[in-house]
Amino acid sequence: MKKIILVVAVAVLALASCKKDRNCTCTETASGLISGSNVSDTTFTKVSKNEAETKCTALDENFSVTGQSYSKTCTLK
Repeated sequence: MKKIILVVAVAVLALASCKKDRNCTCTETASGLISGSNVSDTTFTKVSKNEAETKCTALDENFSVTGQSYSKTCTLK
């Protein structure tokens, strides 16, 4: 009986720890006519670490136009 309870407990813990809320921090930087920087957070709820990393890096942006540039770099915390 103790072995069954132990196996069930381990299985529940393994499943519970897979998906949780994850925080993605993005740093935006602009230069040129409008300059400055900004930091923002996005929370992904009930996702695995791999899924959160994919969603977080999908938020990255970079572009440049004559004399101006913008970049947004996001990392999972």
